[in-house]
Amino acid sequence: MTAHTKDSFGKALEKIAYYMNMNPKFLIDKVYIDIQDPDLSFNIPAAIIGPKGTYVKYIQNACGGTRAQLKGKGSGYKPQDDAAENDYDPEEPMYLQLTSTSKQNLDKARGLSESLIRKVKQDYEVYLFVLFTFFE
Repeated sequence: MTAHTKDSFGKALEKIAYYMNMNPKFLIDKVYIDIQDPDLSFNIPAAIIGPKGTYVKYIQNACGGTRAQLKGKGSGYKPQDDAAENDYDPEEPMYLQLTSTSKQNLDKARGLSESLIRKVKQDYEVYLFVLFTFFE
């Protein structure tokens, strides 16, 4: 870092220290997938995450960096060994966990997530219809 004066350099260092010591409050929301006893030949986690993660990435980018992560039973999520995950229950029904520092971004992410889950449920119903109509 460079500055024109020693004083402006000191002020810049103070600002950096201030931002480094900030501890933002994270808001967390869960949007449950709510598909009971799914046929495992339909890959629900892949349908929600999208090709190469595009659906989840879209939600994250469209909502100011809100984090979207698929968790719960059948999601394939493996918690890391840290204190932030000590309340994770792998037997909880599958859900999309949304994390943000902004209520507005979190609400927007919830809306997009609900829309995505509705579409995945529709695709799953069509899949089951075709499977049981033509293969039984």
